[in-house]
Amino acid sequence: MGLENLKIKYATTEDMPIVRTLWDKLDLHIYGKPQKIISYAVEAISNLERLVGKPVYEHIKVCELNGAVAGVACLITLPERLFGSKSKGYIFHVYTEEACRGEGVASVLIEDLVRVATGAGCHSVFLYCRPELIPFYRRFSFEVEGDGDDLYSLSQDMYKMVLQLK
Repeated sequence: MGLENLKIKYATTEDMPIVRTLWDKLDLHIYGKPQKIISYAVEAISNLERLVGKPVYEHIKVCELNGAVAGVACLITLPERLFGSKSKGYIFHVYTEEACRGEGVASVLIEDLVRVATGAGCHSVFLYCRPELIPFYRRFSFEVEGDGDDLYSLSQDMYKMVLQLK
């Protein structure tokens, strides 16, 4: 199937039930315990919003394949005051429906969010992923940085990957 069947757009209110369904499929092991992303995200998001002083879900993008939502990904831009350096983008909650994997859904979502981050003046974009996803993100020039042991680390089996933007 070609990329012409894929459409990226901002999630609408009508998309949110399927977005929540997709996010619920994201199982994470946080601090050694399995948790659904939605239950963990509610607390994490409210903490992050207090820290950055604005809504976290700036950019929720969905990818439609033949008119149906097939994947979702989010981006927030984090102001330089949090890091003492330059603004950064954080990509998270990336998920593609199993039946749609291999169709380019996650690829077009990542490419789109990197463009958004660049347009927002971010100097880098980072994300966390499991070890088996490292080769996928390297295709977009993301590089592993450390082993996930920093402010946003959720689990010892998650790796921070960073893309330096021009």
